[in-house]
Amino acid sequence: MLHALGHCAPAGALPTDTMAIHRHAHPAHPTTERMEGQLSLLNQRCVEQYHHHPPQG
Repeated sequence: MLHALGHCAPAGALPTDTMAIHRHAHPAHPTTERMEGQLSLLNQRCVEQYHHHPPQG
């Protein structure tokens, strides 16, 4: 929802923080890779919608 409203930085910070916590607790778990993919999609949509701020990543 944050991303849809144009709040890309907070929208990217939430999954980034979640991935860091998850990666620390479960180092080789496959879910981390899927979460990284979702974050990449958020970043890609941000670029495609011509938002004027640096991409997260």
